[in-house]
Amino acid sequence: MTFGEDFTDYDQIWYRWTTHNMYEWAAKDDFSQFLGVGEIPDGLSEEVKMKLAAGEFSDAAGHMQLDGYPEKLKEDTITITITDRQGNKTTKMIHVKVSNNELRQTVVTATMMN
Repeated sequence: MTFGEDFTDYDQIWYRWTTHNMYEWAAKDDFSQFLGVGEIPDGLSEEVKMKLAAGEFSDAAGHMQLDGYPEKLKEDTITITITDRQGNKTTKMIHVKVSNNELRQTVVTATMMN
């Protein structure tokens, strides 16, 4: 992004990382990769199943089930470079990873790399 010298609305800049390709994959075949209401995901421990039955956890209904999605597409690195008015550059990298937790809920983790 390049801004003119008179630009002052720095607090209005938002960068939004979207996973449109992942969503399109998950939505194919009548949203078959999304867990439906009342479904219990495969692979849960007996302890977690008992806690779900007791209502101790919210379920994963509506979450993308990422089994079968290519591993290399579940994560990315976003590089952001900001140049101030004096020409000084600051570069930051953010590692973003999408996964399912033990309850099969979709989790997005972002970590500043430098």
